[in-house]
Amino acid sequence: MLNGLLWNLLLTAGLAAVLAGLCRLPSIRTRPALRHCLWLMLLVKLITPPLIGVPLLPAVAGRDHAAAVAGRDHTAAIAAPAGEPTWPRESAVGQHALENSSIDNTASVLFVEEPDRDVAGAISGELPGNTPVSHVAGLLAVSLFGTCVLLIVYGFHAVKLDRWLRRAGAEDYLLAESCALVASRLKIRRDVRSCLVDARTAPLLWAWGRPLVVVPRQLIDELSPQQLQSIVAHELAHYLRRDHLTNLFALTVKALLWWNPVVWWADRELR
Repeated sequence: MLNGLLWNLLLTAGLAAVLAGLCRLPSIRTRPALRHCLWLMLLVKLITPPLIGVPLLPAVAGRDHAAAVAGRDHTAAIAAPAGEPTWPRESAVGQHALENSSIDNTASVLFVEEPDRDVAGAISGELPGNTPVSHVAGLLAVSLFGTCVLLIVYGFHAVKLDRWLRRAGAEDYLLAESCALVASRLKIRRDVRSCLVDARTAPLLWAWGRPLVVVPRQLIDELSPQQLQSIVAHELAHYLRRDHLTNLFALTVKALLWWNPVVWWADRELR
C-alpha cells in the first residue's frame, strides 16, 4: 500500500511538470479547452491507483515477506498436535541437543524457542521494519482531520454566499429578459434566474438548483443590451460545460489530498 501511494505521488508530480512544460507551447497555450481537459485528467489520476506497481521500498517488502514466513512457522508450532515433537526449522541449540542426548530415540523431545522478533512485533502492534501502527494511524488521523476542516470551511462559504444572494439580490427586467433570450438560443431547458447585487464583484453563475446569473448593478448602467447578453452568454456557457461539477470534483480532491502540493497546482491551472 505504501509503495503504491508513493509511486502514484511521484508519477503525478512528474506528469504535472511535463504538463506545465507542454502548456507553454504555442499550439497548446492558445487552446484553453485542451489545457483544461489535460489538468482535469491529472486530477483524476491523483485519486486513481497506479496501473503498474513499482517496488520503491524493497527493504520494507523484504521484511514483510520474512515476517509472513516467520508468522506461518510460529502458527504451525502452536497448532502441532499434542504428543508429536515440534522441531524448530533452524536452531543450533536443538541440533546440539539431538547430538548429545542420552535418552531413548523413541522418546519425544519438545524444544521451545523464543518467538521471532518480527512475529513478536506484529503481535505487540508494530509493523515490520520498526514502523509502529500508531504512527500510520496518526498520519491517517491528521489527513482525515484536515479533510473535515476543509469540507466545513467550503460548506460554510457556500451557505454564506447562498444567504447573501437571497438577501442582497434584486430582480431587474432588462437582465431577466437577456437571460431568457440567451437561454433560448443556447437551448437551455431549465428556467434561468437572475439578480442584481449592489457590490463590486464580477458577474458569476450560481449553478446549484436552478442556474442563477448574478450581475453587479453598475454594469447594467454602463453596458448596452448586446454587451449584457454577451456577459449572460458567457456565464451560461459555464453551465452548459458543467463547470460547476468540475469545480466540485476539484474541491473534493483538494479536501482529500490537501497535503499534496500537486493538487493545489493542478487546481490553479484548471481554473
